[in-house]
Amino acid sequence: MTENQKEYKRAVIDEIQRKYEVDWITASKMLALTNIDASLRDYPKETMHDDTDYWVEWAHEAWISKLYPFL
Repeated sequence: MTENQKEYKRAVIDEIQRKYEVDWITASKMLALTNIDASLRDYPKETMHDDTDYWVEWAHEAWISKLYPFL
C-alpha cells in the first residue's frame, strides 16, 4: 500500500471517528468490514477518487449489520 493510499484510509477512519463518535480501534474494525483494502490494491485511482463519505457509510452499514444481523 502506498503512502497516499494509507493517508486516504486514515482519512476515512478519522471521518468514521468524528461522525459516529467511536475510538480509532472501533473505526478501524468498522472499515475492515468493507473491501477498501482490495479496492485500493486493485483500483487505487478510482477508489481514492471516491469521497470518504462513501466508505464511511459503507463501514457503518456493515457494522450495524454485524451487530444486529436480524434487522
